[in-house]
Amino acid sequence: MKSTIAIAAALLALSLGVQTYAADRVRVGYSSITANRLPIWHGEEHGIFARHGLAVELLLIPSGTTGVQALVAGEVQLLSATGTTAVAATLRGADLAIIGSLGVIEYKLVAMPNIRAAEELRGKRVGITRFGSFTDFGSRRVLRHLGLNPDKDVVLLQTGIAGATQRLMAMFSGTMDATLTQVDTIFLAQIKLGKEVRILGGLLDTGYRATGADIMASRRFLKDKPDIARRFLMAIAEGIHLARSKKDLALRTLGRRLKETDPRILEAQYKTFVIDAFPTKPYPDEVTVRFSLEELDREFPGAKDKSVSQFIDASFMKAIDQSGFIDKLYQ
Repeated sequence: MKSTIAIAAALLALSLGVQTYAADRVRVGYSSITANRLPIWHGEEHGIFARHGLAVELLLIPSGTTGVQALVAGEVQLLSATGTTAVAATLRGADLAIIGSLGVIEYKLVAMPNIRAAEELRGKRVGITRFGSFTDFGSRRVLRHLGLNPDKDVVLLQTGIAGATQRLMAMFSGTMDATLTQVDTIFLAQIKLGKEVRILGGLLDTGYRATGADIMASRRFLKDKPDIARRFLMAIAEGIHLARSKKDLALRTLGRRLKETDPRILEAQYKTFVIDAFPTKPYPDEVTVRFSLEELDREFPGAKDKSVSQFIDASFMKAIDQSGFIDKLYQ
């Protein structure tokens, strides 16, 4: 059966014009162990990267800010992290571009149940990963929407914890009083731990949509190695298709990577990301980049007036799309 699948995949690749390559080595960073990395994990575990001639080394780099620093330094060639960090780095002078996105995710600012309203956060600790990270950016936006000054009314606590689930666990242990987290982790706390949280507000409430796993690279890499970038995005699109078409396989991969055995949690993760978030065609999300520029205008005056094209490069996805590669996956 496995040999039949492999032969079919090879024939599909040939029919779509995918050539046979000597494997190109590429280091790919990702900023957290969360379910929105599933297409990347599929690429590694199920031979998709290899089928596209890529020898990918995956590196966990907790915090998108740290990941972007590694990208700028050339320690990784591609990075999966929240696009806001790439936008901020580019505004600081880095030459980066977002080339793909794994979809929009809903984030909530949650607190311990004894905190009944946002006003009660005054003087309390709001846990973020690091200053300049997406959790910093997102928490500040929600706090302002709730009528609080993030620099004066609360203590923004750098925890170094990139994973939303791990931050929530730290909150329950008393490390912090509130944190920004994904909706699926709230469900996890309720089901697995019997813990309740107080939802104080969310990014969508502020009119902002957020991506959790954008794909980015330096423009120099994209200029020097465009074919590697294109093949990587083809593999990501194929990983998304595999997740959608082989649910049982996706659930097993999530279980291994997240070290989770509760089927209710895995089902919730599958729905949140594979069904509700992952796009069939992972183009860079121009809307979220525009929102990021408007928010970052506070720190970088004039950012909101900049063109989105300075921060994304959709040409790779456009070429893949126009080739018919993704459409044929779903036929």
